[in-house]
Amino acid sequence: MAFARRSVRSVLLSTAFNLRGNQRTSGERSRKEGGKVFGEGSRTPIAITLLVKNPDAPGACDIRCYDIGDYLTQEAKLAAIEGFGSVEDVPWEQITPNEAGDWINQRSEAFAVFAPLGEKRDATAKPVFDNHSIGVITNRDVWTYNFSRAELIENMRRTADFYNQQVARFSELVTNRKATRTPAAVDSLASILGKLPNGEMERSSSLDR
Repeated sequence: MAFARRSVRSVLLSTAFNLRGNQRTSGERSRKEGGKVFGEGSRTPIAITLLVKNPDAPGACDIRCYDIGDYLTQEAKLAAIEGFGSVEDVPWEQITPNEAGDWINQRSEAFAVFAPLGEKRDATAKPVFDNHSIGVITNRDVWTYNFSRAELIENMRRTADFYNQQVARFSELVTNRKATRTPAAVDSLASILGKLPNGEMERSSSLDR
């Protein structure tokens, strides 16, 4: 992303008119974002961006931004746009990106000296955690997690029974080599369908433990 921003800076004059309106926030932050620019049809921030290409311009391009401000209603935001009338009348703020290509919300360089949480590529690094894992994963959570022990056991039995039916069906239809996958019966069996050709059955005898 930083490389892309630097590339853009080499040939473009960039101006961004930030109208706010981010409703994916909450509390005071949400109130500051103000009204939704396009009414109920928008929840994310809205900005008007103008990019003017000039390959012959010397040096990096100019980057300018205007922030509409806090707590404004949709009507106030639209009235502000109409009031300016022209991009030449907008009181643009000149932005100087940092070395990483950050424009407005520029990162703190202090983060570069923090110990990484994890690191796989740099053998000399001293991360906080040595092990890397995606954690507990089933690929079929809707069937293997439940607040009710009885319903969980029933779901697992249905899953095992359905799979075993497919093993039997596969044995009978070896020339077709296709198993029925019914979403209503089980949502995902991708990781265990590989056992079908070997006729391996899933056991559910331990479910009552």
